[in-house]
Amino acid sequence: MTDATGGPAAGLVADAPTKPVAERLVEAAIEALGELDVAALLTAVGVREIARRAGASTTGVYTHFGSLAGLADAVVARVFDPGQGPAEDISGLLGVIADSHFPLETGYAYHSAEFQRLTSDPAFRIRMGLWALGGPAVTSAYHHYLRSIDDRLMVAAGALFARWGREVRPPFDVASFVAAQVALLNGTTVRHLVEPETFGIDHFKRAASTLTYFLLRVPGDRHDVDDRLTEVNYYPLDAAATRELTDRTRAMRARVLHAAAELFHHVGFERTTIAQIASHADTSTTSVYDHFTTKAGIAAALFRHQAALHLPGPDAVDHGSVDLVDHLTALAEFVRERAGYAGPYLYHVTAGTTEIEDPVQSTLEELLRRAGHSDPRTAAEVVLIALIRRVLTHPGRPAREHAEAVVALLALPR
Repeated sequence: MTDATGGPAAGLVADAPTKPVAERLVEAAIEALGELDVAALLTAVGVREIARRAGASTTGVYTHFGSLAGLADAVVARVFDPGQGPAEDISGLLGVIADSHFPLETGYAYHSAEFQRLTSDPAFRIRMGLWALGGPAVTSAYHHYLRSIDDRLMVAAGALFARWGREVRPPFDVASFVAAQVALLNGTTVRHLVEPETFGIDHFKRAASTLTYFLLRVPGDRHDVDDRLTEVNYYPLDAAATRELTDRTRAMRARVLHAAAELFHHVGFERTTIAQIASHADTSTTSVYDHFTTKAGIAAALFRHQAALHLPGPDAVDHGSVDLVDHLTALAEFVRERAGYAGPYLYHVTAGTTEIEDPVQSTLEELLRRAGHSDPRTAAEVVLIALIRRVLTHPGRPAREHAEAVVALLALPR
C-alpha cells in the first residue's frame, strides 16, 4: 500500500522510504514467501485445479478434508511418510556388502545406488520445497521423517560395523555417523540436480566412502577423528621419500602408514606383506615402493609418526615441562605397545640409515642438552638404543624401571 506520493504507507520499517520501490517489493515478496505454509501454497494452486487433476468436484475437497487446511495436513503426512521403501532398500544394500572387509568397490556400488535412488525420486524435490516454504508444521514433520529413516539405518549400520570389526571414531557415534551420511546424500543430491556437470555420481561415491573411512576405526584404536585428520596432514619423512612432498604424496603416504598400522596390529609385522599393505591402502605395490623401500622402512616411519603424535616433542622440552626419567618412562610404554614393529625402528637408529629428523631422538637430545650433557646427540642415540633393547628383551618389567636403569647405567643427569 502506498500514500498519495507513491511512497510506502505508514507502518513499514523506518528505513524503507530510503530504498527504491522495486527493491522494497522484492524484499516484501521474500518476506511473504518466508511466512507461507502448505495451505497457502495449495491456495496458490487453486482448489479447482486440484479437483480437476483428481477427476473430482471442488466440493470433494471439503467433503473429505473439511477445509483446504485439512487437505494440507494430509499432503504433509503423505510427503513425509517414511514408509518402508527407502530404509528397507538401504538396509538391503548394506547387507550385500556386509561380508567384505572394507570393500571399496562394493561401497562405491552402495553409494552409487543411493545417489541414483534419491536423484530419481520425485518426492525429494517436494520434500525440500515444502520444508523450505511450508512453515513450522512441515519442519516438525521433516524432523520425524529423518529420525524414522535414521533409526532404521542405525540398526543396519551397527550390524554392518560389527561384521567389519569396526567402531565409530569419537566424537561421532552411530547416530551422528548416519546423520552425516544422510546429510551428505541430501546435500549432494540437491547440488547434482541443480548443477549436474559439476557434481555427479562418481564424486559422491568417493566423498561418501571417504567419510566412512575417516569416521570408522578398529576396536582398541584410540585415535579420534582429529587424530585421523592429523595423520593425513602431517608425518615425518622417511628415508625412501627424499623428494619434496606434495599434497597428493602426503595423502598417499598417510594411507600406507594407516594401513600398515592396522595390519601390524591385527596380523603382526612378520606376517604382513607389502602387497597386503598396498591392498589395505587401496593402492598398488608400485605406489608403496615409490614412498618406502622396504617393509621395515614403513615400520620405522610409522613408529616415528606415532611418536610425534603421542609423545612430547622438542617444543615441550624447550618450555621445561618434561623430565628425563618421566619422558623415558612414557617412551618405554610407547615402545612396549608397539613391540611388533619397534625392532625395525631400532635397526634404523643403530645402523644410522636415515639422515632425516627423528622426533624421538630430537626430544631426547634436547632433554640431555638442557641437563648439561657434553655430547647430547650421541648420548640421545645411546639412550634410545639401550631403552628399546631393554623393553623388547624384558617387556614385563615396569616402564619406569627401564627408564631409571638406562639413566643409571649411562650415569646421565636425572
